Amino acid sequence: MTGTQTKSISALLQKVIDESDGDKIEVREVIDTLGARGFGPLLLFPAVITLLPTGALPLVQAICGFLIICLSLQIALGRKNPWLPERLKDAGLSREKFETAFEKKKKLIGKIDGLLAKRLKSLTRETNQRVTGAVISLLALGMIVIGFIPFAPDLFVLPILFFALGYMTQDGLFVLLGYAGVGLVLVLAPWLIGQMA
Repeated sequence: MTGTQTKSISALLQKVIDESDGDKIEVREVIDTLGARGFGPLLLFPAVITLLPTGALPLVQAICGFLIICLSLQIALGRKNPWLPERLKDAGLSREKFETAFEKKKKLIGKIDGLLAKRLKSLTRETNQRVTGAVISLLALGMIVIGFIPFAPDLFVLPILFFALGYMTQDGLFVLLGYAGVGLVLVLAPWLIGQMA
């Protein structure tokens, strides 16, 4: 998932805004902007979109979930370059709504950026990344399935955010936080399933 020279969430999101055209930010524009930097930033973008107020918009969670599944399965299979179907590349989000949501959470994102550092790098090796890719795909599937329960998808997408940050910046502590988040999902999943019944 590594390969980026830009090591902060704020810088990556701002880069997407600056390099996109028109009133809509399309998935293909995100790929063009971040694709050369590896899977980590590409996973980070839909995870952040889901956690920001933009995640409450119709179909946004489902689109982000399918995007994460497509990317994470490729990580699990050991692919080096991301690929997405054309129809998914055409999906997009209102530029204005994204910018507004980003501005509202900019201070919080900046604080998270300040916590990132290179540590426990052995946890970010490729073998671990492939295992984590499979775990992320299951989390994203769960996010889609329970999408109709308010705030429930956030529980599934938060570990994905930690994994993306950890591998993107070679910060093994965030990888550990991701697996701690998976443990929380496993504990709370039966209760969430009960809400669906």
